[in-house]
Amino acid sequence: MNNLLFFYGGNTCLEIISYLEDMNLLSHKDILHILDIKPNLKRFANVKQKKIFYKKITNLKINNFKYIYITSGFPNLREKAFLELKKKKILPSILVHPKAYIGKHCSVGEGTIVAPFSLIAPYSKIGNNCFINSFASIGHHSNIGYSNVFCPYAVTGGNCKIGNNNFFGTGSIITPNTSIGNLNKISANSVLRNKLKNKFIAHGNPAKMFKIF
Repeated sequence: MNNLLFFYGGNTCLEIISYLEDMNLLSHKDILHILDIKPNLKRFANVKQKKIFYKKITNLKINNFKYIYITSGFPNLREKAFLELKKKKILPSILVHPKAYIGKHCSVGEGTIVAPFSLIAPYSKIGNNCFINSFASIGHHSNIGYSNVFCPYAVTGGNCKIGNNNFFGTGSIITPNTSIGNLNKISANSVLRNKLKNKFIAHGNPAKMFKIF
C-alpha cells in the first residue's frame, strides 16, 4: 500500500491517474490523497482506490508520499501548487509516459508531466513543473522554463527559448528560433513567428499580440 498525493482534483487528475495505471504504478490497495478547494466526489466515482480529500495543504495528515503530482492544466495554478509544496518541503514527482519520446541529451525538471505521444527532441531542456500534453512537441535545442503548459498538438520549433508560466493552446505553433518571455498565452491554432515579451496574448496566423493589463 502506497500513499499518492494529487494537487488539484479536476479532470486532469483523472488523466494522470490513468497514466499511472498504464505504467503499472498504481494498485487497488493504494490511497489517493487529493487536494482541492471544491472536491467533486462524483468525478472520482469510477476510481477504485481509497480517496481522501483535503481543502488545504495544511490539512494533510502525512508528508510521506511515494508519488506527488500537480494535476492542473493552468500555469498559474501549477506554479501556486509548486510553491505551496515547496514550503512543506515536498518535492513533486516527474512523470514520463512510456509512449512519449524523449530524445538524447534532454533534461526534464522536477514535477514535469510528459503525456503519451508527446515528443521532446534531442538537446532540449524542460524546466520544473511543466505539463507537456499528448501529441505536443518540443523542438531540438529548445530551452523551456518552469510552469509552462503545452496543450495537445502544440508545437515548438527547434532552438526556441521560452520563459516561465506560459500557456500554449491546442494546435498552436511556435516557429524555430523564437524567444518567448513570461506569463503569456498563445491561443489555439495560432502561429507565432516573432519574439514575445511578457504578459501578452498571441492570437491568429500570423499571431497578433495583445498586451495583458
